[in-house]
Amino acid sequence: MLEALRQLPDHESAVIVVHDVHEMSMDDVAEQQDVPRSTAYRWRSQGIAALTRALRPQRR
Repeated sequence: MLEALRQLPDHESAVIVVHDVHEMSMDDVAEQQDVPRSTAYRWRSQGIAALTRALRPQRR
C-alpha cells in the first residue's frame, strides 16, 4: 500500500494522508493545500481510485 501511495502525484497522496490517516478535516486540508475544498475532494477521489486500481489483484 505504501508503495502504491508513493506512486500517486504528491497532491493526491498528501490529501489522503492528512485526511484519512491524520483525520484532518477537508476544510483544513483545502486551506493547507491552498485550493478550494472541491479540488481537495477531487484529488482525494482520484487518489483513492488510483490506489484501488493499483492494489486490485490482476486477472489472468
